Amino acid sequence: MSGEFRTDDMALATVLRGQGFTYRLERLGHRKAVWIFDDGGESLDDLIDEYEEHSCKVEPRAFTRDLAEVRNELFKFLGEPERRQPRRTSPDAASA
Repeated sequence: MSGEFRTDDMALATVLRGQGFTYRLERLGHRKAVWIFDDGGESLDDLIDEYEEHSCKVEPRAFTRDLAEVRNELFKFLGEPERRQPRRTSPDAASA
């Protein structure tokens, strides 16, 4: 792969970001954007292949944290307010 890599897959962008690759966002429409990664050489290609083959490994908590950051950056870029997930209650609280 040469040049840049573009994706609209937020999970893939999160995996790549978690491995230290940096991106910029480009608007495609009012509510759509793509993540653009500069050429990361073979290591970027290999990670994309692993992702597409469902064989890449990520630490779950780190992925969740990175996903929230990527999502918030996207919403800021698109000019939308951050969306907050409703808090889950513990099973004990639900039965009280």
